[in-house]
Amino acid sequence: MDPVTSVELSGPVSPREHTEEASMSRPAQSGTEDLDFRSYFQRLGSVALLTADEEKTLGWNIQNDGCASSRDRLACANLRLVVSIARRFMGRGLGMPDLIAEGNLGLLRAVDRFDPAHGARFSTYASWWIKHAIRNGIRQTREIVHIPAKFRDLSARWQREATRQQTASGIPMTPQEIAAAMSVSQATECKVRRSLAQHFSGCTPSLPVAAEHALPDTRELAPDGRLMQREELARVHALLDAATPREAFAIRMRFGMDGYRPHSLKQIAEVLGMSRESVRKLLASALQAMGTSMAA
Repeated sequence: MDPVTSVELSGPVSPREHTEEASMSRPAQSGTEDLDFRSYFQRLGSVALLTADEEKTLGWNIQNDGCASSRDRLACANLRLVVSIARRFMGRGLGMPDLIAEGNLGLLRAVDRFDPAHGARFSTYASWWIKHAIRNGIRQTREIVHIPAKFRDLSARWQREATRQQTASGIPMTPQEIAAAMSVSQATECKVRRSLAQHFSGCTPSLPVAAEHALPDTRELAPDGRLMQREELARVHALLDAATPREAFAIRMRFGMDGYRPHSLKQIAEVLGMSRESVRKLLASALQAMGTSMAA
C-alpha cells in the first residue's frame, strides 16, 4: 500500500469534526472541557507527520483529482501545527477550544489552496492561513457590530488608495474620487462607509478605517528589496530562455508570466497535447533545474 495513504483517515481525529464540535458544545463545563482536550491532544499524537515528498503527492492529488482522502490526510497531519499556533493567541478573548476551531478552518482553506509546484513546505504555507483565521475569530468577538470581511478588506484598500493619491498629488481626495479610482460603485461605497461608521468612532469621511485597524501594505518593498526582486526576475527570465521551448511555455502558463494568466495542469495539458501527469513531471523537472541554478 502507498505509504502516503496508509493512515486510516476515518480514525484518530478530523479537523472538521473538531471545528463543528467546538462550536456546538459551548458553554461547556471546565472539567469536561479539560478531559475532552486531553483526549484530543492524545489522538493528535497518533497521526503520523508527512515528509516533503508525501506532501507534494497529496497536494497533486488534491489539485488534479480533488481527492478527498488526500485532503483529509494532509489536514490531519497538520492539526498539531494548529494547536502550536493557537497557543500563541491565548489571553486575547478566545479560549483554547475556540482558537483551535478557528485555526482548523484556516487549515482547511490552506489545504484547498496548496500548490506543490511552488516548492514550499505545506506548514510554511498553512501557517499564514491559520493565523489569519484565528485573528479574524478574535476580532469578531471584540466587535459589537460585525463588519463583513469583504468590507474590511475593501476599507483597507480604500485607505491605501487615499494615502497613495495624497502622497502623489499632495491634495486629499474626496470619497467619490477614491471610489472612482478603485472602480467601486457609489452604492458599495455608501454601504462600506455606513457600516464602518457604525463601528469605528472618530473616522473621517475619506478614511473610513482608524489607523490601528488598517492593514499594513506589504506589497511595497524597500529599495534594496525591489533591486533584489528585479535581479531575481532577470535571472528567472534568463533561465527560461535557456530551458526548452516546451518547458518555458509550460512554466509561463502555470504561473501567469509574460502576459499569460495562470492555468491549471489540465488546461496546459490540452494546449500541449499531453496528459496532466506528463505536464506535472515536466514542470517538476524544469522547476528543480531552475531552483538548482538559482541556488548556485
